[in-house]
Amino acid sequence: MVWDAENGVWENRKAAQGNTKLPDPLWVFGYGSLCWNVGSLPVAEKRVAVLEKGWIRRFHQKSMDHRGTPSKPGLVVTLLKDEEGNSEGIVGVAYRIASENVQTVMDDLDFREKGGYSRFTVKVRLAEGGVYADGNHETVEAIVYAGTTDNPNFAPPEIREDVKAMAQIIATSVGPSGKNSEYFLKLCEFCKGVGIIDEHLVQLEAAVNKVLHE
Repeated sequence: MVWDAENGVWENRKAAQGNTKLPDPLWVFGYGSLCWNVGSLPVAEKRVAVLEKGWIRRFHQKSMDHRGTPSKPGLVVTLLKDEEGNSEGIVGVAYRIASENVQTVMDDLDFREKGGYSRFTVKVRLAEGGVYADGNHETVEAIVYAGTTDNPNFAPPEIREDVKAMAQIIATSVGPSGKNSEYFLKLCEFCKGVGIIDEHLVQLEAAVNKVLHE
């Protein structure tokens, strides 16, 4: 894949295809804006879901095409491997796509995720009676988009390791899709609504709100 550094996206205006084989039926797992904003995508079924253990959600991906600009990038979430093994799994939303709409949806999502993301297949549990409740949960394969640590929009250590720096960016950046703070606060609202505590978001929320109310 060739990177368009001026615009902060893959040159072909599509997400890098980490894999080409799609699950059948197709499920798409969202852990960021897809938790509340599916747009005009034709969805056959929507379920709260939990990504298998071994991943963490972090505001470590620069956004130049949605929640920021090339001159002032925003920050959005990506998935990283959980090196410490403490994650119970990432809660998000899984969407089932009818077979006749698969190509349309994948074209739309590949374009939406062109800012450094790649496509992967993962396993998610469809939540029943609480996201971490014991019991027989249906597990399905799903497509997910993530910005790997070597993608050009992965934030540098001076941002990733500084809560105040991340909060400043999130609170002040704006892009074609709106305010970065709106994206952040809606994700916090989603997590609270399904009854989970994401320590990364909790820590950031206090810092972002402080900047917003200064």
